[in-house]
Amino acid sequence: MSDRIEYDLLLVGGSPSSLALALRFIELAKESGKEFTIAILEKGKEFGSHVMSGAVSNPHIIEKMFPDYKESGFPIEATCTDSFFTVLGVNKKWDVPAKMYPKSLDKTGYVVLTLSNVVAWMARRLQEKAKDVPNVTIDLFNGFAAHKVVFEDGRVAGVAVSEDAKSE
Repeated sequence: MSDRIEYDLLLVGGSPSSLALALRFIELAKESGKEFTIAILEKGKEFGSHVMSGAVSNPHIIEKMFPDYKESGFPIEATCTDSFFTVLGVNKKWDVPAKMYPKSLDKTGYVVLTLSNVVAWMARRLQEKAKDVPNVTIDLFNGFAAHKVVFEDGRVAGVAVSEDAKSE
């Protein structure tokens, strides 16, 4: 068998959800005082390099996760100042008056995000936060693609990785 590294938590993929989970685990480990190790595998050369989409997000959600997001440089591209609901047909479009569609579809005040920038920012934030929690070790592995789930005694024991992320 090849080299083996063991962690309490292994996250495959440097997605916003993986980074959010790792941040939460750091908080829980800090509260418990127990030793805890975390690894995140990202097949791209950098965190965020494989996230090719954007988002329109409620700033309340961002503030809940990062209360100091405004001061700490959270990467916001713009804020929605107008929100429209349009039905597109083959030859026509219909703008639906705001009174006629649910409030949940109104994105006025929401922020526009480039997720690759958000992921890169979250990865840096995760490393900074981990420095303040001595009982947590976190390793971020860039350029390692998970290519096989490893089973031992009928349970998932980890993943096999390759350094050639281009082959994935």
